[in-house]
Amino acid sequence: MRSVPKFAERLELATFCSALGRASVGERRTRIEGNQGAEIEAAVLWVYTDTETGLPATFTDRFLAIYGPSAAGRRTQTRLRHAKPPEEALETTWRFGVPDVDIADHVNNVAYLRPVADLLLGGSASDGLAFEAEYRRPASAGPARMLTHDDRAWFVDGERKTLA
Repeated sequence: MRSVPKFAERLELATFCSALGRASVGERRTRIEGNQGAEIEAAVLWVYTDTETGLPATFTDRFLAIYGPSAAGRRTQTRLRHAKPPEEALETTWRFGVPDVDIADHVNNVAYLRPVADLLLGGSASDGLAFEAEYRRPASAGPARMLTHDDRAWFVDGERKTLA
């Protein structure tokens, strides 16, 4: 995020499939530009799932016909890259509310941004923010444990296993 939108700023959004990975993983990129200088870019990995089972499914020919052209042959990786939290990381608490939970009954990915921004930026993103998250296990509404060290944050369970 380079610049946040201002009140009443007209925004133009563009979203597209920017890369494909293994049989069920795609990268979706969204760009937001405003007529007063707002500039945001986000990229997320999503998993194509079977609507009946909720499990990852192989891309269908129809899916590839729609999203394949914008991926233009680019490939995405799904390998986790973030290190575990160091032992000296400080622990704080957070509470995810019911509105933070999505239809899969776990904390929605974007809900992690609020506590990280509040902690690392004092609640202000006016100077910009780069945010990268890896979701390892689902979290639920309720109390959460957040570990921080330098400019990094991890949400963990009671055994310090990383959630995000």
